[in-house]
Amino acid sequence: MQTILKGTGFSNRIGRAQLILRLQQQVNELRAKTNESTKELHNSTEFNSWLKEYESNNKCEYVLQTGKKKSKDGHRSYYECGRTGVHKEIVSSKRSIKSQGSKKININCTSHLILFEHLNKSSCHVIFYKYHYGHQESELQHISLPIIKKHEIAVKLSQGVTMERILDNVRGNIGSNLKREDLITRADLHNIKQKYNITMQDGQLHKNDATSVDIWVEQMKQEGENNPVIYYKKQGE
Repeated sequence: MQTILKGTGFSNRIGRAQLILRLQQQVNELRAKTNESTKELHNSTEFNSWLKEYESNNKCEYVLQTGKKKSKDGHRSYYECGRTGVHKEIVSSKRSIKSQGSKKININCTSHLILFEHLNKSSCHVIFYKYHYGHQESELQHISLPIIKKHEIAVKLSQGVTMERILDNVRGNIGSNLKREDLITRADLHNIKQKYNITMQDGQLHKNDATSVDIWVEQMKQEGENNPVIYYKKQGE
């Protein structure tokens, strides 16, 4: 009996050791896949431009998680993958889940960014974890429309262009490199109309003055050389 117990205990220790080894190998593989990288930028404006370009090229989206965390030498901002989070169903809501499923994957994706803005020098330091976990990459149906594209569509809608014409124009200009704006639906257009409150009451494009000015500036860009706007800085920039 003692020999059997000793043998069982020894076997259990070997089994646990092998399990620990396999888990350690998986951790090492995951760390390697996170593909941590760093990047130096001049300021937050350059960071925003870089991030938008990366999101467009890699068909992904990052969301600012919380407000800036201050420290004695600067402050940090945390951006997480847009698919991180838990889908919350509203019992009283009559809206059903989209056909492509929820944007949230009910777990945390490993891909995220940490932006550190220095106080004593005009520069930014970015730590970037590229590897995504828990979902497939390049899922365009779960990415939000770019702000600039929403502005462009809002301008057309405010000018009286019909939804059918906008959708036909989108479908007629789809290239080999599929982008989120190539998947625009009528529901997207309705959401844009609601967000921008496109009613054209009293010559105002939006009840919010700042947004109304933004739309007007986008309209003026279409005038080309006749564009009366020489320089424009959005509120809060």
